[in-house]
Amino acid sequence: MNQDYIVVGGGLAGLSAAIALAEKKHRVRIYERSSAIGGRAITQLKKGFAMNFGPHALYIDGTADRTFRQWGIRFSGNRPNWGSLAYFVRNGQRLPFRETVAKEGIYKLIMSTDVCRARGNLEDWLLENSLSEHTAQLIRSMLRLTAYCAEPKCISAEAAIRQMQLGFSKGVLYLNGGWGTLVSGLMEKAASLGIQLETDASVKQIEGCTVKLADGRCVSGAGIIIAVSRGAIDQLTTNGLPASTRARMALLDLGLRRIPDSSVWFALGADSPFYFSVHSRWASLAPSGAALVHVGKYLNSQDCATRGELEQFADSVIPGWRTESEFARFLPNMVANGGIPTLAGRPDVDALKMKQVAICGDWVGPEAMLADASVGSALRAAEWIQSGQKLEGPIPPVTAQ
Repeated sequence: MNQDYIVVGGGLAGLSAAIALAEKKHRVRIYERSSAIGGRAITQLKKGFAMNFGPHALYIDGTADRTFRQWGIRFSGNRPNWGSLAYFVRNGQRLPFRETVAKEGIYKLIMSTDVCRARGNLEDWLLENSLSEHTAQLIRSMLRLTAYCAEPKCISAEAAIRQMQLGFSKGVLYLNGGWGTLVSGLMEKAASLGIQLETDASVKQIEGCTVKLADGRCVSGAGIIIAVSRGAIDQLTTNGLPASTRARMALLDLGLRRIPDSSVWFALGADSPFYFSVHSRWASLAPSGAALVHVGKYLNSQDCATRGELEQFADSVIPGWRTESEFARFLPNMVANGGIPTLAGRPDVDALKMKQVAICGDWVGPEAMLADASVGSALRAAEWIQSGQKLEGPIPPVTAQ
């Protein structure tokens, strides 16, 4: 029986939830409070440069990648292969990335670990394996790279190692044109399925299966999926949820006319939480001959960053960048991961305990992280809201229609 459903939020999770419902022939309407669709997946264009909100990467064969391909979403990109121009930075010295990972046995250790036997948080796991501080530093840096998490005591060892295994085994794609291409593809898919989408449509409250909008309208449906940040949930419902553990990043985006000859392609701090990458080396994100560069600092819950810190790190890995700068964008407090999987877990899609009201996002559900968690929880929410039954374990993979 076809039903009318409402999705609140038009980011990756909201679009994915709506499409999953519409694929089952349901009628769906999305309400997005901002004027743009895509949430943190939007791409801004400036002087021919395509800038994501952060150094995004799509995990190959992760939930998002598999789902988007099965839905026929058009996107393209390349897997970075940094070769000899990628480094760890430790005590101001450069350590060749690939050789260091091999020498310290990091790849073998991570890939041979049975994640189901990994207990405690990641810092507990490092101690349990009696690793040298040097090796432990490198694994912490890989955690920052793959999960944006600068606090190994906060994240469960199982989730952290599973994420690192995904990165080591399959790698990632940097997307041509930025993540806005995914958003455009999902919007095309949504339109083809008859999904109605309203922007500048702020939802003020959700009661039962009715949304109350800021313009005074009240719209009801057979069910509602809320695809917003954890912080926005409390504004929409009176049902409480535990706080989520977010990961933040300070970011300096650089649009360069050219890459200085002395530059590296990638650098990751081993004893400091810094990051550097020339994403445009592997994806079409900049005009011909130019470069889009990300310089970042992974932030713990108490930390902050100054633009000067990021510029200083850039000076160490890409000397001469200042003379080639076309523009710079500083984002001092960007949410990079909305929900770190702690030992207490994350709320599931039915956590609000409201009949026919589900949640989804990168902070929801038992599976995966980042975009994979957004899409996975969206599919899970769509499945639950149609069945009304508690879901056990991961949902089955999406099948092409």
